[in-house]
Amino acid sequence: MRQVQDQASKLRHAAATTTNGFRTIAITSGKGGVGKTSLAVNLGLLMAGNGQRVALLDGDMGLANVDVLLGMTPKFTLRHVVEGQKELTEIMLRGPNGLYVIPASRGVEAMAHLPVAGRARLLGRLEQLEGLIDILLIDTAAGISPNVLSLILAADEAIVVTVPEPTAITDAYAIIKVLSRHRADLRAGILMNMVEGVSQAEEVFDQLRRIIRHFLKLEVRFTGHVLRDECVGRAVCEQKPFSVCFPYARASRSLHELAKSLAAPSQFAPHPEPFWGRMIHLAAQL
Repeated sequence: MRQVQDQASKLRHAAATTTNGFRTIAITSGKGGVGKTSLAVNLGLLMAGNGQRVALLDGDMGLANVDVLLGMTPKFTLRHVVEGQKELTEIMLRGPNGLYVIPASRGVEAMAHLPVAGRARLLGRLEQLEGLIDILLIDTAAGISPNVLSLILAADEAIVVTVPEPTAITDAYAIIKVLSRHRADLRAGILMNMVEGVSQAEEVFDQLRRIIRHFLKLEVRFTGHVLRDECVGRAVCEQKPFSVCFPYARASRSLHELAKSLAAPSQFAPHPEPFWGRMIHLAAQL
């Protein structure tokens, strides 16, 4: 325990003397099966294609999928970083459009439930991204484990992905409820996926926003929507991003608009403390 405290103290000191040089956006969901990882991958590719320096961190530490959707076979993963075998920059891969990919492990239970020491070691390595990227996208695991919550809460902003189905909407509300208990100034947006049109997306979002406003006294914004498209499933089966395979498909066009929107300066004021510094504080609390 003393060793963990000493390590955390050193990392807090480093964070306090460093500026926050990149924007962090956590992409999450209350439940699986809503297309979160596919959206994170394709959004990262489109943003990188627009000239931004973007890294995509696979935050599902024990059941990684980002590399699968990109058809990659990483030799080293975040597990090697946690175990001290590799530096973060040594495991990073370059994907299409110059997107940096930070792969996680798959089928490793210990990574899904990292202890404080493991999280502190990993989070400290994120400082290596300083000056290398403009935006860090984090594809979290679904749910509310300590790993997931710490990533979302430390990010500059969060995008909660949901679909127009009762169970998915209920779970989206649930994760925002949990997050709001830890961070009163939660910066969250709702992304409606697999909708038939903008009217359905706005209608479902408005219902969810009213519930959140009434029960949680919290404001969430409408991040955008992605249309239902059979091309998405075909691309997943081929282990290729749908925005690359089918650039003119309905879903790809929807995501293009979202990528442009997120590329604009954030409506939120920059956080005074670096991302990894916030993560260090959270690691010991959750």
